[in-house]
Amino acid sequence: MLKIIDTHQHLWDTANLEYETHVVQEVEWLTHVAETDGMIGAIAAAAPLEKPNVEAILEQLAAFDLVVGIRRMAWHNPDNQFYASPELINGVELLAKYDLSFELCAKHDQLSAAIELVRVTPYVKHAINHCGGPNIKDDEFEPWA
Repeated sequence: MLKIIDTHQHLWDTANLEYETHVVQEVEWLTHVAETDGMIGAIAAAAPLEKPNVEAILEQLAAFDLVVGIRRMAWHNPDNQFYASPELINGVELLAKYDLSFELCAKHDQLSAAIELVRVTPYVKHAINHCGGPNIKDDEFEPWA
């Protein structure tokens, strides 16, 4: 059997889950999918890292063997400095305690904040999704390049 590794695959069940609000239930569901069909080898779980109660959530997520990282997207956040906010940085710093990586997803105009986040959390493994997404729709390739 051919083994395929896709490091960025989304599996959603919008009929049964409310995304970003029930992150532990999402991981429970994905773990079930992994156990029943073997399709999933690791999970980068969503978590609201900027929230004050995030450590309790991280403890729950880290208990799942398949969870290897946490994602917190800025892509749809109107605050271009979201990744540089002290609250988010505090949450990302906690990931080292649980040996979890951080997956960031920023638009081109959020990259400076993302760079700052990576700079102040050097002991956390970081992954950049979508390469900081240039604004191709509006033909704004240069700021990203």
